[in-house]
Amino acid sequence: RTVHILGATAWELGLQYAAFREDAALRPGDAVVLSGLSARPELNGARGVAVRWFPEKGRWKVELESHTCEAGLALKPENMQPLPVYRCEGFQGPWLQDGDWHCVRGCKVYGPDGEMVEDIEVLGADAFAMTLEGQSLEARLEADGQRLLWSDGDTWVRPPLHEQALVQVVLVGPELPDEYPEGELRFLGAWPEPGVAVACFRGRYEAFMASPGFVRAELAVLAHPALCLGGVSPGLFEWAPALCALAGGGRAGGDADPRAPELCVCLGAEPYAEGEWLGDGLYDPQVLRAFGFEILAPVARSSLGSRAPEHPTCGWHLWASSLAFRWPPGAQLGSEEDWLWRGYFNARRTRGELPRLRFRPAAPELRPPALAELEARRATREAGGDEEDAAASAEEQELACVTAMEWVGITVATAWSRGGGAAPAAAAAAGATAAAEEFADRTRSRPLPPGQEHVVAAGASEVAARVAALLRAGPGTPTSEAPATAAAAAAAVAAASPGVQAG
Repeated sequence: RTVHILGATAWELGLQYAAFREDAALRPGDAVVLSGLSARPELNGARGVAVRWFPEKGRWKVELESHTCEAGLALKPENMQPLPVYRCEGFQGPWLQDGDWHCVRGCKVYGPDGEMVEDIEVLGADAFAMTLEGQSLEARLEADGQRLLWSDGDTWVRPPLHEQALVQVVLVGPELPDEYPEGELRFLGAWPEPGVAVACFRGRYEAFMASPGFVRAELAVLAHPALCLGGVSPGLFEWAPALCALAGGGRAGGDADPRAPELCVCLGAEPYAEGEWLGDGLYDPQVLRAFGFEILAPVARSSLGSRAPEHPTCGWHLWASSLAFRWPPGAQLGSEEDWLWRGYFNARRTRGELPRLRFRPAAPELRPPALAELEARRATREAGGDEEDAAASAEEQELACVTAMEWVGITVATAWSRGGGAAPAAAAAAGATAAAEEFADRTRSRPLPPGQEHVVAAGASEVAARVAALLRAGPGTPTSEAPATAAAAAAAVAAASPGVQAG
């Protein structure tokens, strides 16, 4: 009944969510329409009320409106579609009694567990009577229509309209429009799709879970997460706190958080509507497995996908790939920091379907200060209108490129030591290898003249040696080991650059 859309933007505010309504969980008293009945096709299209769920049989008891002789039908959920909820008139519809859900449908009152179904006698537009355990009771609706007063002193309260909906959709994301207060759950009022209520929380998911307005969801949807697009996208680090929350982490003793959803789905972007996976569908399964999540269904084409050339950041097919996953029941998470680096280590060691694009996103927390200094220098020069010196600009670009490769190497080395418990020399070798791969990928877009392919291998080896020397293979280790580290890293160039032999 509740769906969280993580990473939502203004774009998601323009989408439709009736597709979730079709799979909404039923409550006793919900109106339904029958469908897909092969043994009794004459009942398809008939309307009724879901009375009680029998878990041992996997069926609902259903009372039909126009077939009184079929009052005892027992139907599977797939043969019942919930009808959209409209604002109820008079005393009809759902009511809350000390948190328990009751529903008045026609001439019956349905209890919260489906066991209590009582006939009522309608006394007027705002009153009815019924007999409960031998006691005659009357209920009268107050003028505002929000409270039902009983003759025994009990009071039923009309639940908010969004709680009456078949599905509540909560859009969560820091990039939602500023008109929604940050850190506050705000329902959008009447949503154009009957039976669907939509709310916005402008902020991150971990902040939403800690807020007083948090409502647990059965389903959490990651909208275009790009956890590691191209093997280098930093999306993982942006999503890490939310993924940790979805895994039920961040609690003392490593116990699972009961607020975590039962099921999660990645709805990612893809460049094409068919063919091989090249976007989220390629990388997200690899990343989620590495971080300990259980893949429940392989990545597949989503029926919700649509081409969106006007999208501000991605003109691909949005919500094109669908991937169902969850945190394994009973699995321990540990601290978020340990979990993050352990997952990075596992993801880096996993070979993807496109072997040249290996996992190596750079960690924002390890960003070299030199990059910030270069950016500040360039911004100051542009603000002052100074003429750019071609030679100095080329030197800055080269320095920025090499520093970015070092950043990748430092991140991978950190993952090897903190996530894999590797020795300093092994961590340095892993970092140098990643830096060499980064060099090879950056040069692949600028093909060299025939006979000059060896330049890529030489450059990658030079970058690897530089990173190995920077890491120094740990305290107390002779720097003479750096060339050996670089030689090991150069082996990555053969895979990264076709046609190049790495010695």
